Amino acid sequence: MPAPKGNQYAKGCKTNGAPCTFKEEYVEAVDKYIQLTDKDKIHPTMAGFSAFINTPKRTVVQWLEDNRSKDFSLAIGKLKNKSEQYLIEKGLSGKYNSAMARFLLNANYGHVEKRSIDADIKGDHKVEVYWSGQDES
Repeated sequence: MPAPKGNQYAKGCKTNGAPCTFKEEYVEAVDKYIQLTDKDKIHPTMAGFSAFINTPKRTVVQWLEDNRSKDFSLAIGKLKNKSEQYLIEKGLSGKYNSAMARFLLNANYGHVEKRSIDADIKGDHKVEVYWSGQDES
């Protein structure tokens, strides 16, 4: 259902439902949030940032998909990098469960376990290999 006519928060919305109250000040809010998580030694996350600005996470994701601001996209990229770095460091140091850290890195950041297969095939055989996952280039 579309927003009611005259709804000031829905101006410029391309989709129905999520409020479109993006403000340029959120670019600076990302940096403030990262500084806060560094100071308090808290893992920075998109959900945490969304709570920090009191906005649903799906709305923040919609702003990114709509390319609301190049600076905001870059700031969120910085947040995601910091989050990924945190998972790697805490997983390696043992402060996070390594299996959980690996799962989150695979699910959210495209990390893939590398596997190699050695095969000694004699004769005239056709071998097809199907690989699903991210390109390692």
